[in-house]
Amino acid sequence: MVSSAEDAVVAARLNANLQACVIRRRFDAVAGHDLSSLAHFADRDIAADLAGQPFDQSAQILARRLARLRPELDLYLMTEIAVEETAGHLSHHFRRVFHAREGSLELHLSILAGVAERYRTPFFEALRRYSHRPTGVFHALPISQANSIVNSH
Repeated sequence: MVSSAEDAVVAARLNANLQACVIRRRFDAVAGHDLSSLAHFADRDIAADLAGQPFDQSAQILARRLARLRPELDLYLMTEIAVEETAGHLSHHFRRVFHAREGSLELHLSILAGVAERYRTPFFEALRRYSHRPTGVFHALPISQANSIVNSH
């Protein structure tokens, strides 16, 4: 959980285990603490780009930055206004849009489904299922031994 766009960019750059990002309606453009020690990882231009923008545009700008940094991240938008109004003009970067009243369970399940889909390995799963199938084994050993006995006499 971070409270600003600058913090979100730093977290996306530094945390390789990050799987998803939920952008909520209210976030600050500038970090509330000193990021000078992380200046190499921070994106100071994002604060200027977000200045004076309405929420919809701010969310779009942050989503584009995060998608450019980490295209594999699943981005979700949590909004307090009608989802139908918001979803119609959002970019393709958001995997899904949620209303704040929908609750965190639906969001949690969507995040888990996104992670599971990313790590899905159809070929390996099929191979593993195939290897667990019962198979009959045919041994031709008695026949080959009988032929060697007949040939030796």
